[in-house]
Amino acid sequence: VEGVAFLREGEEVRTRPRSPPELSGRPLPEIPPDIREQDIRGAQVYLETHRGCRGGCRFCQVPCFFGRKVRSRPLEEIVEEVKAFVAKGVRRISLFGGTSTQYGGEGDFPLLLERVSEVVGPENLSVPDLRVDEAEGEVLEALRRYTIGFVIFGMESGSDRMLRRMGKGITVEKIREGVERAREAGLEVGGAFIVGYPGETEEDYRETRELVEELMLDEYTISLADPLPGTPLAEEVLSLPEEENPVFMKEEGERGRRLGLTVAEARALELMLAAACARSRPLPLTDGLYRRLVEEVRRQGEEIRANTRDLKRYLGPGTVFREEGGRG
Repeated sequence: VEGVAFLREGEEVRTRPRSPPELSGRPLPEIPPDIREQDIRGAQVYLETHRGCRGGCRFCQVPCFFGRKVRSRPLEEIVEEVKAFVAKGVRRISLFGGTSTQYGGEGDFPLLLERVSEVVGPENLSVPDLRVDEAEGEVLEALRRYTIGFVIFGMESGSDRMLRRMGKGITVEKIREGVERAREAGLEVGGAFIVGYPGETEEDYRETRELVEELMLDEYTISLADPLPGTPLAEEVLSLPEEENPVFMKEEGERGRRLGLTVAEARALELMLAAACARSRPLPLTDGLYRRLVEEVRRQGEEIRANTRDLKRYLGPGTVFREEGGRG
């Protein structure tokens, strides 16, 4: 049987990978009766439009799971699925797939937005996750006309050195240019950033904070580097001692010692506080907000340390694999 893994006498055996399934001709999903009550980042439904991503981000599972060749669903099948959800009471829909703008061929992404918007209305359609180097011209115009007009760019870092380490394929200047184009098109812009990535220095972090403060975005998402299984980042973390991993290293600064934070957690907290002040509509720095942010960085740190230890337990040195079916 292709595409399975099992234990044989304590040794893990993996069979030959199976070919990816076709995305066309899929039956409509079974829609739960309470779907209209769901709320995930402001949408009731996240609808997959394609699989795969041409990007090479080392922390992302999409190219690892689905490959760097993009396979798109037929437009009419997507529209049919949207109509099925609307018939069940859904109003707010978000489209996703590795990178949203990579759907189909040239001109297909704007057409996709137009057709879905005809069903749900621009005020109920979001397509948040984009690359700064793939958002220009007719793409931005379509986002303005057919969606809620809000995008989130995966910026990740304000350090060109770290962007290269992450495999982002962009520069800090490209980030600035992408934000400017989106604003000129009339869109609100958010940014996603990663801190605590292996190899990140205090200088790299300082450059990231400076970019956060410079851009004054409408929304920020700050995350610790998470070594998702199968990614190049996970492979790097497997060989990294805990005492060299920012998610485990104790922060020696005053705030870090007082709160018992790691280097990654302390940087994330500081960046979240800076982002709250740098937003286009700043958030008041109340005691309640501070406590929530401290809890958030601790939660992320605990989860990622657990993930890292599981990685090393199941995939670390000494783990034995054998592959059957012609690939060794």
